[in-house]
Amino acid sequence: MSNKTVILDPGHGMDATGLFARPLMNCNGLKAVAVPDSMYEHKNEFSPGFYREDTGTLYIAKQAARYLEAQGHTVFLTRQGRENAKEYLSSLSDNKWKRQYWKSWKWVKEFTIEKKADIFVSIHTNAGRGKGSACFWASTPNGVDLSWDLVSELRDQLNIKTRNVSKHRFLILRDICDGRAAFLECLFHDNINEIKLMLSRKGIDSIAKAVADGIHKHTLKF
Repeated sequence: MSNKTVILDPGHGMDATGLFARPLMNCNGLKAVAVPDSMYEHKNEFSPGFYREDTGTLYIAKQAARYLEAQGHTVFLTRQGRENAKEYLSSLSDNKWKRQYWKSWKWVKEFTIEKKADIFVSIHTNAGRGKGSACFWASTPNGVDLSWDLVSELRDQLNIKTRNVSKHRFLILRDICDGRAAFLECLFHDNINEIKLMLSRKGIDSIAKAVADGIHKHTLKF
């Protein structure tokens, strides 16, 4: 096995004020109900019974990085904390998480190219009262293969169904890593059964291991 360089992008980071990440879910009683924006400033950290995507994806990415490093790979994260990796992102509008602001993430591609990465994975959790994992790719055949490796590990290790694997022209997936780039929705944070995994360190660790194993499995193919 040769060492590969992997970029993990924990989805829905926020600026230094901690107010722009979405969503925050009140999962007490496993109702998984979205919390009004007025509560955001009071729930900036991982709190029992609450889930916020920026924190959950960061924990997944950090733990997945540890597994990948133990397997001999070099891993970089696009952010290490609640703040964004690039200071100038904090100057963008409050709506920067909307789809039309994906172009503002061009620095992620630049960062990936600078590190001469072999694989790029953006880690997210989903919403909409559905269930299962989904993964999106922009280039064939490598993006498709990586996407299936990721969702297959989530399915096999955690019994999470595969909801969707399809092409999507996310800007951050284009023209990097020889097409080995994927946008992963691990599970649904408003599904009362799947959110249970996101409310404990053990559950997050299990998701991270599946993500890392999916990436590692893909590295054995090139």
